[in-house]
Amino acid sequence: MVHKFHIGHLITSVATTIAVAALVFLTIMPRPSLVTDFSINGSVAPFSEVIVTPTAAATDLILTEGHTETALKVADVFQRSNVWEGSTVTVASANLLAGGRCTVTTGPCLYSAAVSTDFGFDLLIGAASLAFSGGSATWSDLSVLNLPGTTASANVAYSVVFLLPEGTYTETLIFTITAK
Repeated sequence: MVHKFHIGHLITSVATTIAVAALVFLTIMPRPSLVTDFSINGSVAPFSEVIVTPTAAATDLILTEGHTETALKVADVFQRSNVWEGSTVTVASANLLAGGRCTVTTGPCLYSAAVSTDFGFDLLIGAASLAFSGGSATWSDLSVLNLPGTTASANVAYSVVFLLPEGTYTETLIFTITAK
């Protein structure tokens, strides 16, 4: 028996095989999407700062007998914080923290090391006196974000009721900001 070989069957068979292979290939291969997207992002670290800018009066206090100041501006205090929960600014008296320099412990003092004498004064935010305890006081306590920031005047109030011993009287006020 002789088998007849038809070229037409071969072509049809090859064409069918190619079509099936192409269909499988197209099904398996990912197709390019018509819509493409991507995300961008960034982050900002918590940041808080306090900047104290003294005035000329801060280094030229009048301490002569009978002189009184009720709200002498000695500095501008700028504070800002990007922390949502807010921030706290405290101010400390170096003389109070040193112990034994200030005879009055309820506030800062100007101290003369040369003559071991001190002179107390009130530190004010504007016209409001700060209450010191343990050498420091709360300057501000904000429970919210503070941007772009706020500036307040640091003022001093004092009365020189008697003649002070000769000397230079100093105090260092230390401002610290803490994020909540």
